[in-house]
Amino acid sequence: MLNLFDKTRCKRCHNERQVRKCPRLDKNICWECCNSLRYDLSCPTSCPYSGKQEDSAKAPFPAFKADSQTESRNVNSLYIDIWLDKKQDALGGISPRLAATEDKKKLLDWLSSYQYPPQFPIDYLMTKLHLELASSTPISDPEVLVNRFMEAVIALDWQQLPAHSINTNPPAGCSERQIELLSSIPVLKRISTFKIIHSGTTEDGQTALVFLEINHRNDLSLVLSLRDKTWLIRQVILGSPKDFFLQNERYRAIAESLAKPDDAKAWDLLQEAFRIYPDSPDLYYYRGLYWQLVKETGKAKVDFFNSISLDNGFVPSFYHLALLNASDREYDEAILWFELLDKLQPKDPQNMNNLAACYAQTGQKSKAKTLWEEALKIQPGFEAARLNLEKLSAI
Repeated sequence: MLNLFDKTRCKRCHNERQVRKCPRLDKNICWECCNSLRYDLSCPTSCPYSGKQEDSAKAPFPAFKADSQTESRNVNSLYIDIWLDKKQDALGGISPRLAATEDKKKLLDWLSSYQYPPQFPIDYLMTKLHLELASSTPISDPEVLVNRFMEAVIALDWQQLPAHSINTNPPAGCSERQIELLSSIPVLKRISTFKIIHSGTTEDGQTALVFLEINHRNDLSLVLSLRDKTWLIRQVILGSPKDFFLQNERYRAIAESLAKPDDAKAWDLLQEAFRIYPDSPDLYYYRGLYWQLVKETGKAKVDFFNSISLDNGFVPSFYHLALLNASDREYDEAILWFELLDKLQPKDPQNMNNLAACYAQTGQKSKAKTLWEEALKIQPGFEAARLNLEKLSAI
């Protein structure tokens, strides 16, 4: 495999990004050109991307190495097109196309005895054979979602993007803010073409990273999370997978600058990071902390809300937004965010104490009393809750 981050074009089609060396052509080519050659099983076996055919009676289809599920589906579909007319010993010496009309049961029994990989285009196979596909639960595919997301971006259909994201139950106003933030990213507004170059998942199967080339020129990566067996978009990275693996290091540098505090350095690091991670809830959270550091609490509230809008489960931003509103005596707004935080972190004594204090400030003494009593049951030594409860009882 060549360097995936090298933007040199394919020496065969001169259009797509070259990704590997082809021994048949002795040229560096893209994966589409590779597929257009290797599907016939004529490539040298020394090439890791050549099709590996076992006993066709046991496995009717060869195994093709691929760097993405999109590439895998493509090469298998190309092979299916020629396989349809290949005579098969397992079918009595006739082709699958003929067997589909003369001995459908034998064909289906043979095909059903084979365990297909998740990315195999079984629907394409059944369509070409004019056979009905047995009903089954569709497997969520990160690349299918990426295609939908990118098509919506190209169409500037920003309203569709939240539905593809991890935010399935956003607080009031968050979906609208998420649309506003995504639609303001200049790079996204200029995308006209995209091609999936590589994809993969983490060992635990909960995160997927899909690497694309946009406009035949620039790198873009999409991070997805698996929620209830469904893939959802978590983050847009204006860069390669290398930037995905570097982001925690960059966030740590920002956090260290804020802790010193070195607001000038923190600002420079934030500006640099936003160019690569434009929809990062972490960065909006850190910028909210920066605004607090320079006494711009109004801007801090906006960025904590931005962070929440991009990730409706980003706990630190809920906490800081609620605290800022409480310190500004905007207790109703503080209650809103503390209550939402309580749903994310139920029975957290510190949050219960803060929420109870806001209830007390708005005259909701019964609610405050109940919360403080519950907090003390959970954490009997919680001194702040005990003192607040004593003050409330003395009123």
